[in-house]
Amino acid sequence: MSEMVNQFYDAIRSGDVPALDALIDPEFCLICPTQDHVLSGVYRGKHRFFEEVTPHVFGSVQSDDITFCAAHESDC
Repeated sequence: MSEMVNQFYDAIRSGDVPALDALIDPEFCLICPTQDHVLSGVYRGKHRFFEEVTPHVFGSVQSDDITFCAAHESDC
């Protein structure tokens, strides 16, 4: 499981959409618990992730600027 988590964060950091597509289950759910943020909310389903989240992330920053996942740790 930890290898899959590492691949997920590596794909986000590098902007590798095909890798993300291969990793994410159709029933994927992303929860962004922040309030009053552009991505705040619950995104259920792979299609919502790709239609609503990735355009904001990959359309707003360069992949070199995505640092939130650079130091992730997985206990899986």
